[in-house]
Amino acid sequence: MKIAVNVTTDAPGDWESAVSFAREAERLGAESIWSGESWGFDAITPLAYLSARTSRIGLGTGIVQLGSRSPANLAMTAMSMQSLSGGRFRLGLGTSGPQVIEGWHGIPFSRPIQRTREIIEIVRMVTSGERVAYDGDFYQLPLPGGEAGKGQCKVVADVAGIAFNGALSFLDGIVEAPQLHQNTAFGGQEMGVEL
Repeated sequence: MKIAVNVTTDAPGDWESAVSFAREAERLGAESIWSGESWGFDAITPLAYLSARTSRIGLGTGIVQLGSRSPANLAMTAMSMQSLSGGRFRLGLGTSGPQVIEGWHGIPFSRPIQRTREIIEIVRMVTSGERVAYDGDFYQLPLPGGEAGKGQCKVVADVAGIAFNGALSFLDGIVEAPQLHQNTAFGGQEMGVEL
């Protein structure tokens, strides 16, 4: 069995407690440590800090909100974290909800499964080193008249229990939110995704 733990960043300025927690989890054999985001701190910066203060434990975002960053920015950040952490980083993406996406980021919360699919497809293109040319419902890269960019992480997502029945077959895995246990387990088994 693999054990994963969550690091919280609720106490501004108390990063040494987070480091102590991560080091103890690593010493005890935890496989990975995860950081999330909603209204306060982002999920990635604390993991960059912990990456420099740990040596073996996996580092994952549980989750980075889709819509809060462009797909290219997500891919660039993931590649930076993979490099900084010596290959220990896992990019966990999630739809979040309309309260955060519309109320905090000012972006319409529409068709979250399609947006998730497009973002993951673009992140995979960038991280694989492919030239990025994409024509989706939400993202067109490059824009007309622009030039395609070229960019090299496993992509997982928590999609708030939305439309699991086969719609998420493009994922490498699912990060389960405790309140979504039944939907996640059902959806993952039906899709053949390892939970």
